[in-house]
Amino acid sequence: MLQAFSLARNLEKSVPGASVEIVDQRYPAKVAVYGPPTSDRTRTLETFLDETLPLSSDKFVDDGHLRSFSYVRTNCSAVVTGSDELWKVKYSRKFLGLVAEQSDPWCPAFPNAYWADGSLGIPRIAYAASVGSTDWRTIPSRHREQMREILSGYSLLGIRDERTLRFLEWLDPQLREKGEWVPDPTFSYDFQSLVDREALRRRLEQAGVDFSRPRVGVVLMDSPPGNAVLRQLREKGWQVVSFTLANKEADVPLHDLGLTPLEWSVALGMMDFCILQRMHACISCLLSGTPFVAVDFYGNPLDDDTKLKDLLRRFNVGHFYASPAENGKLDLERPVQLITAGEWPREAVAQTVVMFRRRSEEFTGKVREVITGASK
Repeated sequence: MLQAFSLARNLEKSVPGASVEIVDQRYPAKVAVYGPPTSDRTRTLETFLDETLPLSSDKFVDDGHLRSFSYVRTNCSAVVTGSDELWKVKYSRKFLGLVAEQSDPWCPAFPNAYWADGSLGIPRIAYAASVGSTDWRTIPSRHREQMREILSGYSLLGIRDERTLRFLEWLDPQLREKGEWVPDPTFSYDFQSLVDREALRRRLEQAGVDFSRPRVGVVLMDSPPGNAVLRQLREKGWQVVSFTLANKEADVPLHDLGLTPLEWSVALGMMDFCILQRMHACISCLLSGTPFVAVDFYGNPLDDDTKLKDLLRRFNVGHFYASPAENGKLDLERPVQLITAGEWPREAVAQTVVMFRRRSEEFTGKVREVITGASK
């Protein structure tokens, strides 16, 4: 939600006179996995989705995308797809490997609404697209050709990470030349400034956060090495505050607190440092200037690159990255020791955030040229 909100606000600000809306396409299998809201957190997220995001007047809960594409053709002069893992696909093989099946609810079957094809008849732009952990070797040749054809017709191919650029090269070297890196859209709009920090601090205090103590925020599932490090921190006087995911070592479990995505992002920045396994939690800390350790449980069968590793590499903070894929075990002690010893490069990180924002502005300028040209 953070990237959708930020991208919409960025385009509204940057393209004079443009009306920006998010086409409300929801895939039934994914809706079923999420289920109805059952906690303050999920109810707050649903309200934010329905009332804060500029959703289209029509809603499409559909495995197909013909109706949503018809809506776009009728109501839009350009379409921007993004961001995050919108090009992630997952194939499994059955009948002795002769049939490729797509059944993962987190990866809508290709072709889907995120692959805006030429039938729309309007300029198409990808903003910070990613393939995530896709193993493109499993993609059937007919789908590879279809993907190549679709993306060749895009006016701009803004790609979030190096792995996705390699995917474009696999599709077609000319697409790799067309692709250009652009940061996640959360760097494009200062959404954190919209939060009432004093009111948020009072809510956190009421929930048990003690601002007189050193605080470590965690978005981290339970694991023996992770829990061991958190116990050590607690023994040294740190208060452990959990967000998003339940963690049994948390002194203050806030994973079900009803925070909006904007409040959640700022709350992470109110910690002294964080241990995080989610990309947008890491980005929130980068924007707030808060040190963090990135814990990466999400590998892929093709190479050792991930979206988290790519992000930390661009910020030159790879020594604050931990993954069991690195050496077969999760080593959190060393990066945590570096942070508690004051080794986080605050000034260099802040300068890179500025560079990310400038690159966002540069790419948004290209988007503006395409959109204004289409509306003439």
